[in-house]
Amino acid sequence: MTVTAEQVKELRARSGAGMMACKKALAECDGDLETALDALRKSGEASAAKKAGRETREGAVAVAVNGNAGVLVELNCETDFVARTEAFSKLAHSFATTALDKGISSVEALLDAEGESGKVSEQLVAAIAELGENAKISQVAHLKAEDGAVTAYVHNKYSESVGKIGVLVALQGSKDSATDEFAKMLAMHVAASAPLALDGDSLAAEIVARERKVQEGIIAEQGKPAEVATKILEGKMRRFYEQSCLLDQPWVLEPKQKVKEALAEAGSGLSIVGFARLALGEGGEKPSATE
Repeated sequence: MTVTAEQVKELRARSGAGMMACKKALAECDGDLETALDALRKSGEASAAKKAGRETREGAVAVAVNGNAGVLVELNCETDFVARTEAFSKLAHSFATTALDKGISSVEALLDAEGESGKVSEQLVAAIAELGENAKISQVAHLKAEDGAVTAYVHNKYSESVGKIGVLVALQGSKDSATDEFAKMLAMHVAASAPLALDGDSLAAEIVARERKVQEGIIAEQGKPAEVATKILEGKMRRFYEQSCLLDQPWVLEPKQKVKEALAEAGSGLSIVGFARLALGEGGEKPSATE
């Protein structure tokens, strides 16, 4: 039968579910409003819609790795209590596994993908009803090393592959127990030091321009002579690169040594292909300034 716009509008008003979900429910229930409403409640659509406006400041980052590829997924919820449950960890990891299997690198693509038990967006709706809290996927990162290997690290773990910070590092070159150990330590270093880029050449121009503008403003307020101000700015920007670029950061095991020097010692011909780091809260809602 044909479903009218008025029927969809009324069902939306009563259930809070999306237009397409309402239209589908009405079509499957021969236009019967009450039956369609029950169907939405059973599927979790109505429950999810009612929770959609709730803030999701908690959650976890899940990792999935397979040889030369890895994925990080941030799944958010409302409370730390739910984030620490086994059910939430399993859900987050299943989403990361789906993203890895299908080579997904965006939230939109992951939501649209077919996961272990149906479409990810539908799994999320069902989970909201089951968990009793709003939930959403806020970040996805994908890393691949064509001729190397990807290593993962999880910080503040809820389970073996789920925690508050997730890191992937990709190395290529000779592979042995020593380079494996270096890769693990490098991932821990990235978790702690949060570099913005691998090196100066890969640091986004807008980030550099913003930092330069801030430092120029600070120096201008000091009233230094132009020649002195220029030298101060050069020093501050040099330190900014050292803090922001992975290869130039002080190595976590030996602060007097830079990461690129530790890399050279770790193995001949060993190189860092790339890295990815997701931390809980960076992709979800942030507390307001008054909280």
